[in-house]
Amino acid sequence: MTAGAAPPAFWRAALPPVPGEDALAARCREGLLRLHPGYTPRTGPDGGVLLHPAHPDAGSGPKQLSPGAWRALRVFTRPATAPEAFEALGPGRADSTAAALVLDGVLQVRRRGGEPGSGRFLSGPAAFAAFAHAPGDGWQSWTSGDQQLHHRLAVDTVLPWSTLPLSAQQLSSRLYRAGKVPDTPALRALVGTDAPALLDFLALRPDTPAGRVLAAGWRANPVPPGEGWLSWYPRSRRRAPAARWKLYLGPRPRDVPVVLQALVPALAAGAPAAFKVGGSLHGLLRPDKIVAYFDSRSELLGCARRLAPALAGLPAHPVPFTAPLGTEGLLSWAADPPAARTDARSWRIWVCSDLALALALARTADAAARRTADSPEHRATRTAFAFCSARAHAAEVLDDLSDADPDADPHADADAARDDPAGPG
Repeated sequence: MTAGAAPPAFWRAALPPVPGEDALAARCREGLLRLHPGYTPRTGPDGGVLLHPAHPDAGSGPKQLSPGAWRALRVFTRPATAPEAFEALGPGRADSTAAALVLDGVLQVRRRGGEPGSGRFLSGPAAFAAFAHAPGDGWQSWTSGDQQLHHRLAVDTVLPWSTLPLSAQQLSSRLYRAGKVPDTPALRALVGTDAPALLDFLALRPDTPAGRVLAAGWRANPVPPGEGWLSWYPRSRRRAPAARWKLYLGPRPRDVPVVLQALVPALAAGAPAAFKVGGSLHGLLRPDKIVAYFDSRSELLGCARRLAPALAGLPAHPVPFTAPLGTEGLLSWAADPPAARTDARSWRIWVCSDLALALALARTADAAARRTADSPEHRATRTAFAFCSARAHAAEVLDDLSDADPDADPHADADAARDDPAGPG
């Protein structure tokens, strides 16, 4: 196993690229855009604006906008081009912002003159179908093609849920919890069903090598009943920290003790913020069963490099919607979005919610057009639309951020560090 340098934008490695997304971005950059006439602006809290859908086909629901965002968007009460309207948002923001708003259904984009259907403004799944999904593209081959492990895993996680009649909240929960391995009698006998048996299984008691390291330099983080995590942070810190850089370790449940015996000394050799492990059998059945937190990307990558030789050849239980480190799927990483840009507590919660909203919007659009959605083509198209939307939103939220660490990902924000190590993964 190798843990090389992570890509400059982790979400690009975590979410599979969609054929045609560049064509859609070009349309949004070059074409005329307008505010969806089905939205009515109303005064919102803190001087912002609430765009309320006055028509059922107007996007995916109400949109809360800051005063600055509304100043940019109000330009589109009349048709305008993206660069001139979003110039104030900063270099490179026009494409991602316009594409995200078109896919959301807030903005509509018009085809170029002379093309079939020119003059018609489109948004949401209709814009995706017209500008990114040309007939004959073969979306079935995209969902079954030769992709990187984590891209393949992401598509396989979303595809089965793409046609089920569930709410966005239900879809989000199922996507977030996807990948759990079955609870078997053999695992119950191995792990046990109470706290003492679990600590014995994890080999973290003070008489074990990893337990001695923890006892010497770490403090257990109090966990509210029912939280489902055991977590620790260095004694050098006054309290459990908020840190947004996450290293995920995805071994099979039975291999968790082996991984922890390698992880604890690898963490102690660096400057980690905290780490946590599933605090019950069910917590160890999930893919993201072990998460280590760091204050910077360089610290995260250093720990991954120290771990890689000790974990070489160990079977993986990969974590969906994370960026791989190496090719085996055992190590991956992510960084939480900034608190100022989203209410989600973690990257995986945020992206699962985003994918679920897009799937629900695509289902609503299909119902309005009286289309069935049980064919492989429909499942593939909805899945592709969801990932196109999620990637556009990730670009909008993450691509203009910076980090104080000189080696850190330029697409992450150190000031946003606030995730609770005892909370969601």
